[in-house]
Amino acid sequence: MHRLLIALFACLLSLPAAAGDMVLTWTHPTKNTDNTNIPASGPGSLTGTRVEWGTCSGNNFGTKAGEQVVAAPAATFTVTNLAPGKWCARVYARNTYSQESAPTNAVSKVLEAPTPNPPSDLTVRDLVVYQVIGTLDRIALLPVGTVPAGTTCDPTQTVNGFYAVPRAAVTWYGSVKPQVVVASCS
Repeated sequence: MHRLLIALFACLLSLPAAAGDMVLTWTHPTKNTDNTNIPASGPGSLTGTRVEWGTCSGNNFGTKAGEQVVAAPAATFTVTNLAPGKWCARVYARNTYSQESAPTNAVSKVLEAPTPNPPSDLTVRDLVVYQVIGTLDRIALLPVGTVPAGTTCDPTQTVNGFYAVPRAAVTWYGSVKPQVVVASCS
C-alpha cells in the first residue's frame, strides 16, 4: 500500500524579483500522512514539486493560469512575465509512486504596473499655461497665462501629457492664479 505525502511544506513569496515575476520557495515534506519518514531515495521518495499559479479568489486560489513540475531536490521556482494584478500560487509534492500531496495553502503577491521613467530635460513647447479643472467624468484645461520659451517643466507631475511649470514664470491673463499650472512640453 502506497502512502500519500503530507502537504506540510511552506510556500513563500518574496526574494528579489523583476517586475512581473513571482519567486516561490518551499520546504519539502519529510513525513507521509501516516507519519512515516519519506525515504531520501528509492521507492516512495520525492521526485519533484508541481507548482501552480493563477488568479486569486479572495485569499484562496482562483483560476489556474499555468503550472510547472520542478524536479527534486530543487525548492524554488520563478514564474515570469506575469501581468500586473494579484496572483496566487500553491505547490504539491510528488513521489516515485506518481502520488501527489494535497496542495499547500495558496500564497499571493500583488504585482504593480511598472512606472515609466519620466522624461527629463523638458521645456515648454506651447507657451500657453493651463489650469486643470476636474469634473465628475472629465477634465478640462483652462488657459490662464503664458510662460517664456525655455521654461523648465516638471517631469514628475503630469496630467494627460501636460506637465507642471513654475508659477513664478507665468504672466497671468487676469486675476485667476491657480496653485498648479501645466503646459505642453517636450
